[in-house]
Amino acid sequence: MIHEIRANMESFRPIKFTSGLNVILADRAEDSSRKDTRNGLGKSTLIEIIHFCLGASVNKGRGLAVPALEEWIFTMELSLGDERITVSRAVGNPKTVTVKDLGNDWPDIPDIEFTGERSFTQKQWCMFLGKALFSLTPPEAPKYNPSFRSLISYFVRRGHHAFGDPFSHFPNQKPWDKQAHVALLLGMDWHLAVQWQQIKDQNTELKDLRKLVKRGAVPYIRSNMGELEAERVLLLQEIEENSRTLANFKVHPQYESIQQEADQLTEKLHAATNENILTARRLKVYQQAVESEEPPSTESIEQVYGEMGVVFSKTIQRSLAEAKEFYALA
Repeated sequence: MIHEIRANMESFRPIKFTSGLNVILADRAEDSSRKDTRNGLGKSTLIEIIHFCLGASVNKGRGLAVPALEEWIFTMELSLGDERITVSRAVGNPKTVTVKDLGNDWPDIPDIEFTGERSFTQKQWCMFLGKALFSLTPPEAPKYNPSFRSLISYFVRRGHHAFGDPFSHFPNQKPWDKQAHVALLLGMDWHLAVQWQQIKDQNTELKDLRKLVKRGAVPYIRSNMGELEAERVLLLQEIEENSRTLANFKVHPQYESIQQEADQLTEKLHAATNENILTARRLKVYQQAVESEEPPSTESIEQVYGEMGVVFSKTIQRSLAEAKEFYALA
């Protein structure tokens, strides 16, 4: 139940509702005639405010989303379960809905902020109201599932056309849409209406596909049973031919000799690789030895020639000077 609607501007007079039937009428002056209109007095605007606080989408330049109401914040008090909550939504920031006095027993709701309020996005708010008021679950077929916004429109109807048919709330409403929503509101299995519409959609798609096939737009699909039967026969023949080929398959006679030759070549390749590694290691050792080789010192040469004076005869001796000169040239 809606208890009160108000705004943050003094020019807006709060509207309070009581239990039972509430009727909103436009004032009529004593000198008013039948030709005098009662349009523009705020009756339709009140309906828009209720929808606005209940998560309706906002189109800039239409409804409440006009520059003159940019600073306005509308607030609605309503009963939800055993709680009386306060809902506020700003025209200048319609993506956020703030809620006061909402208890913690509700599932999937935002935490309370330091202001004591809970901030919902528009989508979160609609999903929450769908669960709280209509026990809606996540949609199985989003294209067809009733939503909170479509269901609440049966209770808060917009425009005179919404009252022409009790089973629809806007003109040209699809039959499946009316069936699913009315079935849900009456506690019936509304899924049957959705499934029936899905079958009708599939039938329509099949008809469209048949038209495309007849036009040749889908060449890989056969248009008649004769073409399908011919293709089936060709496939069976291909299967039989492949089966015979597989049954008669034999290994080449020279396979074993080729395998032996491949094994021998592999052994030779491994031996050559090992020899290459050993040669590289020897070469590295020789290079290190050449780089570390140093000529003998003068003292060593003098010691050698001193010993030669004892061991060798004078005919094969050379002077120390000649030895130094030899090593210098080397």
